[in-house]
Amino acid sequence: MPEWVQDIVVFLKSDMIGAFANITGIAGFFITIFVMKTVSQIRSHYTSLVRLPELRSRLQEQASVLGDLLNDFLENEKKIALELAKTLPILNSINKRLNRSEKGTIRSAMKTIKAHGSTALSEKEVRHIYNSLHTINGELEQWEFDKKWGA
Repeated sequence: MPEWVQDIVVFLKSDMIGAFANITGIAGFFITIFVMKTVSQIRSHYTSLVRLPELRSRLQEQASVLGDLLNDFLENEKKIALELAKTLPILNSINKRLNRSEKGTIRSAMKTIKAHGSTALSEKEVRHIYNSLHTINGELEQWEFDKKWGA
């Protein structure tokens, strides 16, 4: 057997190759974690780019319906409660797709809606929620403009 083959066999049997394998395995683990996190962030970013405009239009429709119902609040109290219940999942979905710094108004509106649950809201509270929905819609519109510019 040639000497170079014997040198390789001796190297493979040594402790040095085991240590190298351990270090490589540990490094591979951390690289895998990094890649998984990066892929998740990229997927989240592109999901937001596609999904948020759709959610914004649905939120705008809900705000429009709520605004129409507010014109005769006393007659439409039950319908308003139903529309607010429909609005909550939309807000929740939007909330999941935004960064922490962009969630303030959404959380406030969700908190107001959830706090009352099935109890009736006053006209003032519903108008506040209605205004919040328009504010959220404006913020999402600005978010879309910012994302087009890569911000």
